[in-house]
Amino acid sequence: MATSLGRLFGAAVICLSMAVVALAGPLTTDPFAIPGWQGSTVFSGTNGAATHTVDAIVDFAVYAPGDFSLSAALGNPTDISGGTQYIYAYEVFRQGTDADISSLSVALVPGAVPDNTTLVGHDPTTPEGGIAPVSSNFVPGGIGPKLNVRWNWIPAISGSGHSDIVFFASPYGPQMINSTVGGTFTTAAMATLPTPVPEPASCVLMVASVCTLYCVGRMRKRH
Repeated sequence: MATSLGRLFGAAVICLSMAVVALAGPLTTDPFAIPGWQGSTVFSGTNGAATHTVDAIVDFAVYAPGDFSLSAALGNPTDISGGTQYIYAYEVFRQGTDADISSLSVALVPGAVPDNTTLVGHDPTTPEGGIAPVSSNFVPGGIGPKLNVRWNWIPAISGSGHSDIVFFASPYGPQMINSTVGGTFTTAAMATLPTPVPEPASCVLMVASVCTLYCVGRMRKRH
């Protein structure tokens, strides 16, 4: 009897392990990603006075210029930068039974992407299938320093669903920074994901430009 129970328990553990593995996408193990810049981040929590919880796992991988389209694990996707920039890729997996997943927002350091960039999107041929975002955009839009990049899902991702692989391009390499997964019931969870960081020289030039514009504006007001 004990042996039968042990076998039953072992089978349950194996099935559970298989189910967990099935949730993982190709980003975490893709050999074409930059070593040390791929993995998964758990997002779990509420936002302010919200009483519902959003639970998600976000797989991520960063690709050096030219490597994204070489990835056989992703089916050799089209590189929106033409192979000239880093590609930041993510895939959102809903967990738990409470809030559905409505958005992913990755924070950006000002200057991390060109002011007029439109290199953001998703992969409709995601290997294990996925839900396409209804919108993919930098915020704010138009010309100006970008503060985050955001993907929205309407209707929200429910059940055991997951997103398409979503991505954007930047001339700069990665660092980890706070990002947000939003859910229904106006709830959200925050954790860190890779995002580009401008080179020090670029930051200095950007700050100098802002200061110059401020000084010019002040001088015009005096006249």
